[in-house]
Amino acid sequence: MSSIPVTEILYLDVDPKSDLRDADSDAGRVWREMLELARTSPGFRDQYWGRGHEFPEKVRLHIVRDTLEQHRDFKNSESGQMFFTLAGKLVRDDSAPVVVRHVLLHDTELNDGRRLAREAPITGSALYVNSDDVFHDYVWPLWTHIVRHAPGNQGVAGGRVLDHESGRDAYLVYVGWETNDDHQRFRQSPLCADRRVILKMGNDAQEEYYHVVFEKKEQMK
Repeated sequence: MSSIPVTEILYLDVDPKSDLRDADSDAGRVWREMLELARTSPGFRDQYWGRGHEFPEKVRLHIVRDTLEQHRDFKNSESGQMFFTLAGKLVRDDSAPVVVRHVLLHDTELNDGRRLAREAPITGSALYVNSDDVFHDYVWPLWTHIVRHAPGNQGVAGGRVLDHESGRDAYLVYVGWETNDDHQRFRQSPLCADRRVILKMGNDAQEEYYHVVFEKKEQMK
């Protein structure tokens, strides 16, 4: 059994004008209540969230617990039902179900003092679908050691999706950057051009590519 904790990710479509950081706003009060319900749940380890840079309506909330069963138990509990009811109040289309995935997400230890991908000023994200063990065990670990040498890189994380809604195998990745320009320069660099073919191995396609701006810890309290 894996020792990696399970990260539950809620994908929410929220009006960009709704400032979730403003505790005095209607949306902010709902958001703080959700975070508190998750924080006080059994097995809770951590939570963090961010908005899409290119698509500010896309909000991701990550909740880390020890096991998948703890996530399921919370969802079926009275607190969990309240949590998801509140989530439904935030989304722009309350008739659409909130997308929830569970991921064995883990940070790559680079041992050089750089921050975690989610702590970077901006974080690139993508989903690799129909991924297999070649991608999980070889391709992504190799790519982390390539991208770490790019100027502005601030950390790498990735993990297997346990329950993609399509039923397909998938692997979610995050790469932190000092600026979006740093990422774009890397994508146009000879280093990336020469080695990008690696990312086509062990999967069928890259989806959901965009950047996430995660909130700082002090802004979540």
